[in-house]
Amino acid sequence: MKSFGFTLNETADFLTMIENKEASCGNVSAKISEKVSLIDQKIMQLIELRALMQLGVQNCLTCCTPEDDRENCPMLTTDLISERM
Repeated sequence: MKSFGFTLNETADFLTMIENKEASCGNVSAKISEKVSLIDQKIMQLIELRALMQLGVQNCLTCCTPEDDRENCPMLTTDLISERM
């Protein structure tokens, strides 16, 4: 179960289902479908974060580079990035 990304608690839930004779295909499929939905949500969040980070890098390389190399990178000091962390 670990190789499928299930936590120890989730794996314990499956074992409890087996012990209680509740591990029908319907019940197991429902739990796995819930996990797939969580994974899909996480993927979307990661895609959004990746796009935001790429935009920040692009801005640093093109238009937001400070004139003085001793200045802090605007990508680290803007409110947009700070709010996401």
